[in-house]
Amino acid sequence: MGEIILSAEELAWAKSQMNIYGIKYQEIYDEVLDHILSAIEERRKNGDIQDIQSQFQQVVDDHFDGYWGIETLATEQEGLYRKSIYKKWQVNFKYYLNWPLLVVVIALVLASFQLPAGKNTHVVFLLAILLLGWSPVIYTYMALFNKLKVDKGRQSILKANLISRTYGPAMMTNCLFCFGHNAISDIPLYILALIAGIFMLLNLTCIRFCREIMIKENL
Repeated sequence: MGEIILSAEELAWAKSQMNIYGIKYQEIYDEVLDHILSAIEERRKNGDIQDIQSQFQQVVDDHFDGYWGIETLATEQEGLYRKSIYKKWQVNFKYYLNWPLLVVVIALVLASFQLPAGKNTHVVFLLAILLLGWSPVIYTYMALFNKLKVDKGRQSILKANLISRTYGPAMMTNCLFCFGHNAISDIPLYILALIAGIFMLLNLTCIRFCREIMIKENL
């Protein structure tokens, strides 16, 4: 946000007024507020000395077409943010989708054919899958815990979207265990090895993405 020629009281009033729009995500709230304050600043520089209440409403009406215009913009911005996060996730995913990791997964699958298909072997693979399935969401939550600052009652769309992506492996793990002990024991070891390899890829993607966020935000 640039230098705003508003008093502390005016700035506080503007922030309070923004609450009527019910913008859920902090990043979108900050963008809309920054736009409004910058427009008010420009008016002040051009000699408009109206009070903050009048200028705020005029900017909302002129730049956003009123209340519903801000609602529409917030929805559009949310969609753009989600697309941006998806693209960044894909970049990090493809970063590890390479020959070295493929060799590791193939080696793991081939090794599974040499192992005895007994109860203990299944338990080891299932514990590995459980750890790899849940570690992305746990790592993401812990890595970003109290790092992306938000106002009371708001969320970070970046954190919420990233955590929702990491729930995939965790939910797959839960589904696997829902089949019951007997059904799991019938799953070939090479299938469990392949699942573990896929979860390994998702773990690496998650860790790299979180580190990028922390570097970008100087956390």
